Amino acid sequence: QRSHALKALSARNAHPGQDQMIRKEAQKKSRHLPLRKLFAEAPDVLLGLRPCWMASPLSVSQLTPGDRQLFDVVIFDEASQVLPEDAITSLLRGKQAVIAGDRKQLPPTTFFAAGDIETDDEDDATAGFQSILDVMSSFMEPAWNLDWHYRSRDEALIAYSNHHIYSGRLVTFPGPAVSDAVRHILVPHEPGQGAQQASVAAEVRTVVDLIK
Repeated sequence: QRSHALKALSARNAHPGQDQMIRKEAQKKSRHLPLRKLFAEAPDVLLGLRPCWMASPLSVSQLTPGDRQLFDVVIFDEASQVLPEDAITSLLRGKQAVIAGDRKQLPPTTFFAAGDIETDDEDDATAGFQSILDVMSSFMEPAWNLDWHYRSRDEALIAYSNHHIYSGRLVTFPGPAVSDAVRHILVPHEPGQGAQQASVAAEVRTVVDLIK
């Protein structure tokens, strides 16, 4: 915190004009300058005060100028879900990159895109790569595996993937529940019910009792 405060104070002292602009914007209740314009006119003080930013790739292009490397490090999480063409604009704004993702996940989809854009594969450096993780993994070193899995409340939820996809290398934690995930509850048939009904009353009552 002290290091951040010293850097922020240094930026404000070195750029009094920018500092005055930021102060003025901070005191406004409405009609603030667009963030992109504020970034262009007071980048040193703005980044000195707020050095860490989180945004989607599209927001990065909309809100920050792309004429220089604004950040020390650009970090992509869930990189297997980010298209290469969406990531480039963020990478241009940083001096280093950390790419985090899982190649075993399904790749990003363009199924809902308005229309496909045809490109010449010979001139497209990212042709054949489905995500920014694929692109960067082809040349980026070093790489580390994160083997500890802590997000499943029950070990059974990850056990299948751990065995069949991750070759059993994930470190998982035993779940507190010992009951089976699937049980068969037999509901005695009541004559006159079933064929003409969307739901059998006896089965509905049983489900409600189980939920209670």
